[in-house]
Amino acid sequence: MAISGFQTLMRPALQTLADGGELRVQTIRDVLAREFGLTEAELEQRLRSGTTKTYANRVAWTLSHMKGAGLIESPRAASTGSPNAAARRCPRPATAIASISAASVSS
Repeated sequence: MAISGFQTLMRPALQTLADGGELRVQTIRDVLAREFGLTEAELEQRLRSGTTKTYANRVAWTLSHMKGAGLIESPRAASTGSPNAAARRCPRPATAIASISAASVSS
């Protein structure tokens, strides 16, 4: 499967966070990659600039947009200071998933 745009990852990402617990970004990426059946080659694919892996970039944008919309939060950063290690959680999963569902129906 080709790597989709970040919008396609929003609902699965919210469902991954639906239990309200904290997950590290790497864990979210791993779960979504399995769910979408991405191959090792797809996971290693880089953006045209060559600086970032496409899939990691899409997940980062997904989480960024969801955080900006108030659907998820970053309750704490990892002690390493790496943004990839920061935890994410969804404080109101049912409301968040419903809002993503409504947005995808109206577009």
